[in-house]
Amino acid sequence: DSSSATFTITSGSSAPLDVTSITLDPALSDFMLTTSESLPATLLQQEKIEVMVTFLPTEVGTRSGGVQLRTNDPTNQILEISLTGIGTVEEDTTTMSVQRPTYGSGLRVAPNPARERIGVVYETKVPAVLQCRLYSVAGALITTSGPAFVEKGMHSTDLSTAGLTPGLYVVEIVADGRLVARRKVAVLGR
Repeated sequence: DSSSATFTITSGSSAPLDVTSITLDPALSDFMLTTSESLPATLLQQEKIEVMVTFLPTEVGTRSGGVQLRTNDPTNQILEISLTGIGTVEEDTTTMSVQRPTYGSGLRVAPNPARERIGVVYETKVPAVLQCRLYSVAGALITTSGPAFVEKGMHSTDLSTAGLTPGLYVVEIVADGRLVARRKVAVLGR
């Protein structure tokens, strides 16, 4: 199961607060950031950005790392926020196991790196409502495909990357409202 926590970035002074990036420690592949605004963003007095951190453990154990926030605040240009998540075992009357999605396998993203578009292929083992999402590494939603009901089998969709800033992005597959697969993709300039 997943758990989430939200923190808020607020401009408390009369000077605008420029939030240039919010990045997750690359070692924290079980964590995901989602922001209420696209970055970079300028916050005027009392404006805010909500940042949701979701922990989606894929195995038992503790994962620790941090989120780095970069702003134009002269006293805190770089702010580190520590994160810790513990993947646990759920007890069943007959077995103990790590709860993993059973929706499918084989998420493929091509080309990677991409220029104008990416093709996404995913196999479902059961009928499901699928959605494909493209996020910035800071967690801002860029585009989606679906949701759509699909039968068991191979499914594909294309996502446009035209006009995106070169860098790393994240492709996710959501089945029946639950994140089941994630891959990073590099987007190149023209």
